[in-house]
Amino acid sequence: MVPNELVPIISAGIGAGAALGGVLLKMLYDGRTERRKQRRDDAALFLAERRETYDRFLNLHRKQLDRNQRLREIGLTVRDGGTPPSSEELAAFPGPVMGDLVATLDAIRRLARSYEVVRAGEQMIRLHADMTAAQRKMLDAVTADGSSWELSAEAKQTDDTLWFVLANILRDRTLEFTYAYRADLGLGDPEGGPKRYPIEPRPWPLEVSEHIIRSRILPNHLSEPTHDETGGSPESGVQRTCN
Repeated sequence: MVPNELVPIISAGIGAGAALGGVLLKMLYDGRTERRKQRRDDAALFLAERRETYDRFLNLHRKQLDRNQRLREIGLTVRDGGTPPSSEELAAFPGPVMGDLVATLDAIRRLARSYEVVRAGEQMIRLHADMTAAQRKMLDAVTADGSSWELSAEAKQTDDTLWFVLANILRDRTLEFTYAYRADLGLGDPEGGPKRYPIEPRPWPLEVSEHIIRSRILPNHLSEPTHDETGGSPESGVQRTCN
């Protein structure tokens, strides 16, 4: 049994301990609340600038994609025996935007809170370069001066397949960028988007597909000789004129 004289001392100790525990709990709660507020403030920091930069990157990407497609249409027309574009048509051809696209990616590297959005943007730019390289051989072979350079049937087939694969990989990378930038801005998944983030699974990962294209298919396609029936050399190819 506790002596009567110890009861006040024990009671005082219990009260002090409870008060101290309350103070500690209050400190922990306040600290956690402050950290949450700080995270919200950090997330809102440069929010408008980040969103503007991401949107600018996507707009430039679409312009470059349109330019790549129009270049391809010119090359296919001439490759298959059509009329080369006139000087007026070439003068009106949209200029390249890759420089602006790369500069915008640099801005994304400075502003992004998530590495995923940076990584997807880098892969998109690499794929644009791959598409330009893939059609360079065809555009170099079809000249505006009436030369009869032609690609072999196998090279044409490889060219068509390569373009199809690159276009689909770039579409997946664009989806990846869109999801990553929405997550970076706290917008959530886009309505109607794929259920599996960020893209549907493929038989081979995108990295593997891109490596095969860049290390095997694309170099072989570019090194295959064209058939020059005139003995001349193309000096005014569509690709050179458009660039």
